[in-house]
Amino acid sequence: MEIGIFGAGYVGYSLGVILADTENVTILEIDKEKIELINHGKTCLRDTDLCSINLQNINLKAVFFDEIIGMSFDYIIIAVPTDLDTKTQSLRTSIIEGVIDKLRKSKIITTVIIKSTVPIGFTKSISKKYPEYSIIFIPEFIREGHTIEDNRYPSRIVYGLTKDSDEVKARRFVTLLKSKTYNNPEIFKMNSSEAEAVKLFSNAYLAMRIVFFNELDSFAVNNFLDTKSIISAIGYDERIGNLYNNPSFGYGGYCLPKDTLQLAKQLDLNNSNLIRVIEQSNRNRLRFISEQIIKLDVDCIGVYKITTKLESSNSKNSPIIEIINLVKRKKEVILYEPSIETKEFNGIAVVSELTEFKNRASIILANRVDDSLLDVKEKVYTRDISKW
Repeated sequence: MEIGIFGAGYVGYSLGVILADTENVTILEIDKEKIELINHGKTCLRDTDLCSINLQNINLKAVFFDEIIGMSFDYIIIAVPTDLDTKTQSLRTSIIEGVIDKLRKSKIITTVIIKSTVPIGFTKSISKKYPEYSIIFIPEFIREGHTIEDNRYPSRIVYGLTKDSDEVKARRFVTLLKSKTYNNPEIFKMNSSEAEAVKLFSNAYLAMRIVFFNELDSFAVNNFLDTKSIISAIGYDERIGNLYNNPSFGYGGYCLPKDTLQLAKQLDLNNSNLIRVIEQSNRNRLRFISEQIIKLDVDCIGVYKITTKLESSNSKNSPIIEIINLVKRKKEVILYEPSIETKEFNGIAVVSELTEFKNRASIILANRVDDSLLDVKEKVYTRDISKW
């Protein structure tokens, strides 16, 4: 089977790696560096999961976006970014439309699988605009840093149709996806708008869990209570469980902020405001943490990494960056972040050597802690209850 994938991000690239052990997969990209890495059998992303795969022995290649002319595919997978337009509070879908328009102009008629996160109703509307294409929405549920694991052990496979006549094509692809898994996942068929809702409501629920436990933690701090004891006891209720219950400075990353706001925008039409409150709660948490830090009688605040997770290289919408912006107005702030090669970031000094960073900082702000901070544990300010 010939499969083309637009986009070599975490979704597109990891899926391409999984499929390419039996299928011929071509990734279409605009990033020359990524194309060269893929064609030399090297991972183009910082992801420990991807490093576990022998990339030399799979049928994976990459070409520049414009080289699609004259090519033929059984399926085209669209896994391009859909960032939030801050003015409209909606996901930008122009890149997806651009890809399908490119297919049309290149006279490539095939089945299109949308993996990018989109507003509810988008696949239905785009199918009307391009009636010659079978367009199917299949949401992804992978985590950065666990891309291969989540492709091999998916929680479920969901696919959404706009036309009943696309069922055979959709089933063929879903069967291929399931053949790459190790856990026999449940398959859910529905219409495309329902599948889009599954994606957005799932991420909004995860965001809601995060802000719930962060609000619990803020209350505990204000009332001199032990957060860890409260959360541990709450988690013993099987209906609640122990997932996503570790307090943080706030949620960030590629998905939760934009997906929650997109859903809030669509729910506003039904006079529903619960999802909107999730985003407001997250912003309140950022202000709360910033105020707690500003109150401290210290000279220099050190920020230990700006990435959203320990195993991540992603700093998009990082809560740490917002806290830096709030705190630096009142205090001297320095940053330790190995992924930053410049001497300054966001108006503050970057200290590249960890020992120097520890010595200079009066207190160390860490959204998530690891063993490299054990020797200065008394300096660390964190709400992470999982380690210490």
